[in-house]
Amino acid sequence: MRIISSGLVAALAAGVCCGTASASDINPLGFYIGAGVGQSNVRNNGYYSSNYYGFDNRDTAWQLTVGMRPISPFGVEYDYIDFGSPSGYSGSYYTNGNSNTTASALFAVGYLPLPVPYFDVYGKIGVARLESDATVFGPNAPYRQNFTNSDLAYGAGAQWKFANIAIRAEYERIRDNSGDPDLLDVGVTWTF
Repeated sequence: MRIISSGLVAALAAGVCCGTASASDINPLGFYIGAGVGQSNVRNNGYYSSNYYGFDNRDTAWQLTVGMRPISPFGVEYDYIDFGSPSGYSGSYYTNGNSNTTASALFAVGYLPLPVPYFDVYGKIGVARLESDATVFGPNAPYRQNFTNSDLAYGAGAQWKFANIAIRAEYERIRDNSGDPDLLDVGVTWTF
């Protein structure tokens, strides 16, 4: 077992040191992992006892990414996004509220065929499962409502590649009846 672990560590180190060509020999499907942090805009709208509540607030958000790019113009990506827990004014009847919103999304990723090997521009489209837990505070008592919805997700971004590391800037948005949360973030990916 120790020999296998040492060999795996040596293979990964060689891939990182030798750049993209060696990584593609080890990883023909182009598997990568990544993480990002940025700012979300969470919208949550609804009615409780015929009174409107809703807010449109920003918060710090983060995401984790697992993907593969088997051919240059196409990839597949799974993202877990935590949009944060924004709080603030929540409508005419209620004084304030907050929302915890997360999503799991599966995307098809298309890359523009640019002649620059270290720079990519891409678009993403897929489906996301959005989970929101909203709490609004009124004069009588707090009211809590959970939403779960699967709907269209889309985004776009650019990345600069340095050997097996890529620095990304991207925008993602998820459709939802109670408000479309979105995320603008900067992240990093590592291709095995």
